[in-house]
Amino acid sequence: MSRKKVVLFFVVLGIFCAFYLLLNHSVHLTQSTASPRQVSVICRSADTEEWSTMKQGIDRAAKDFGVDVSFITLTSRNSAKEQISLLSREIDGGADAVILAPVNSTALTQPVYSAQEKVPVIAMQSSTQGLQSLQTVACDNVRMGSALAKEMCREELPNTPAVILCGSTMSSNEEDFLKGLKQGLKGRPVQCSTLTDVDSGETFAQVKQMFQRQPGAFFVALNAEMLETAAQAKQALGVQAHLYGAGRSNQIVSLLEQKIVSATAVSNDYNMGYLSLKAAVDQMEKKKSSNIEINSLIINSNDIYQPQNERILFPFV
Repeated sequence: MSRKKVVLFFVVLGIFCAFYLLLNHSVHLTQSTASPRQVSVICRSADTEEWSTMKQGIDRAAKDFGVDVSFITLTSRNSAKEQISLLSREIDGGADAVILAPVNSTALTQPVYSAQEKVPVIAMQSSTQGLQSLQTVACDNVRMGSALAKEMCREELPNTPAVILCGSTMSSNEEDFLKGLKQGLKGRPVQCSTLTDVDSGETFAQVKQMFQRQPGAFFVALNAEMLETAAQAKQALGVQAHLYGAGRSNQIVSLLEQKIVSATAVSNDYNMGYLSLKAAVDQMEKKKSSNIEINSLIINSNDIYQPQNERILFPFV
């Protein structure tokens, strides 16, 4: 190769390298100055350990995927009107995606359908009626209710009635759980008792009266707050009623250890939060999406410290 060709080769190589460095710097500059994507999370309640665990999963995913998250809580736990208003407000305010813990109302169907035409919407904990296209990150709540019924039936008291403690406003995941519970308890007397959601003191008094009227019955609470209240009533009376429920908290773990609560149905709430945020990111990036089923377990007072149970009961230990 002649000297002239060698010089020309290095000149061309130098131009190519300079162009590559300039392009790389431009891409990096664009990425660093672009605003992070915004995801709004609209939840039904923010004052439970269950939600706190889900939030930590969302926060971890937000850090991993480089997005900003805003958390919005309903002032009324099952208000479809408020949730519809917040959904519209967040999208109009520039949210790139919305994660929704949907209230139990058919009024939500059309607003969520319309919202999906603008930004990705993810349903967390339960789905919205009539929306097959809505990606859902949740447990199979019907199957979880049926599994708890199977645990109850291990006590072999087929004629003992089951008293199900229901709130005056139930979420759709609680309704699905109740459906599975009734299916699993088929053949056993089942009674649903609606309790006050607003005043814990009044709820406590109501549950206490039920224990007094049917001290030998099976009692089932559909959420962690109700289970804790029922356990307090059982302790106050000193009755030997069989108490079951759904949900996880540090207090419920202690109640399981003391055998005040016989068993509880729990879901992996951290994973539910993390995977809901990841699903939102995947949709923003136009990746293929499908429903994600979160694992759940029935944990009784004798198997709390099994490794698979510890991972759900003590997610941050």
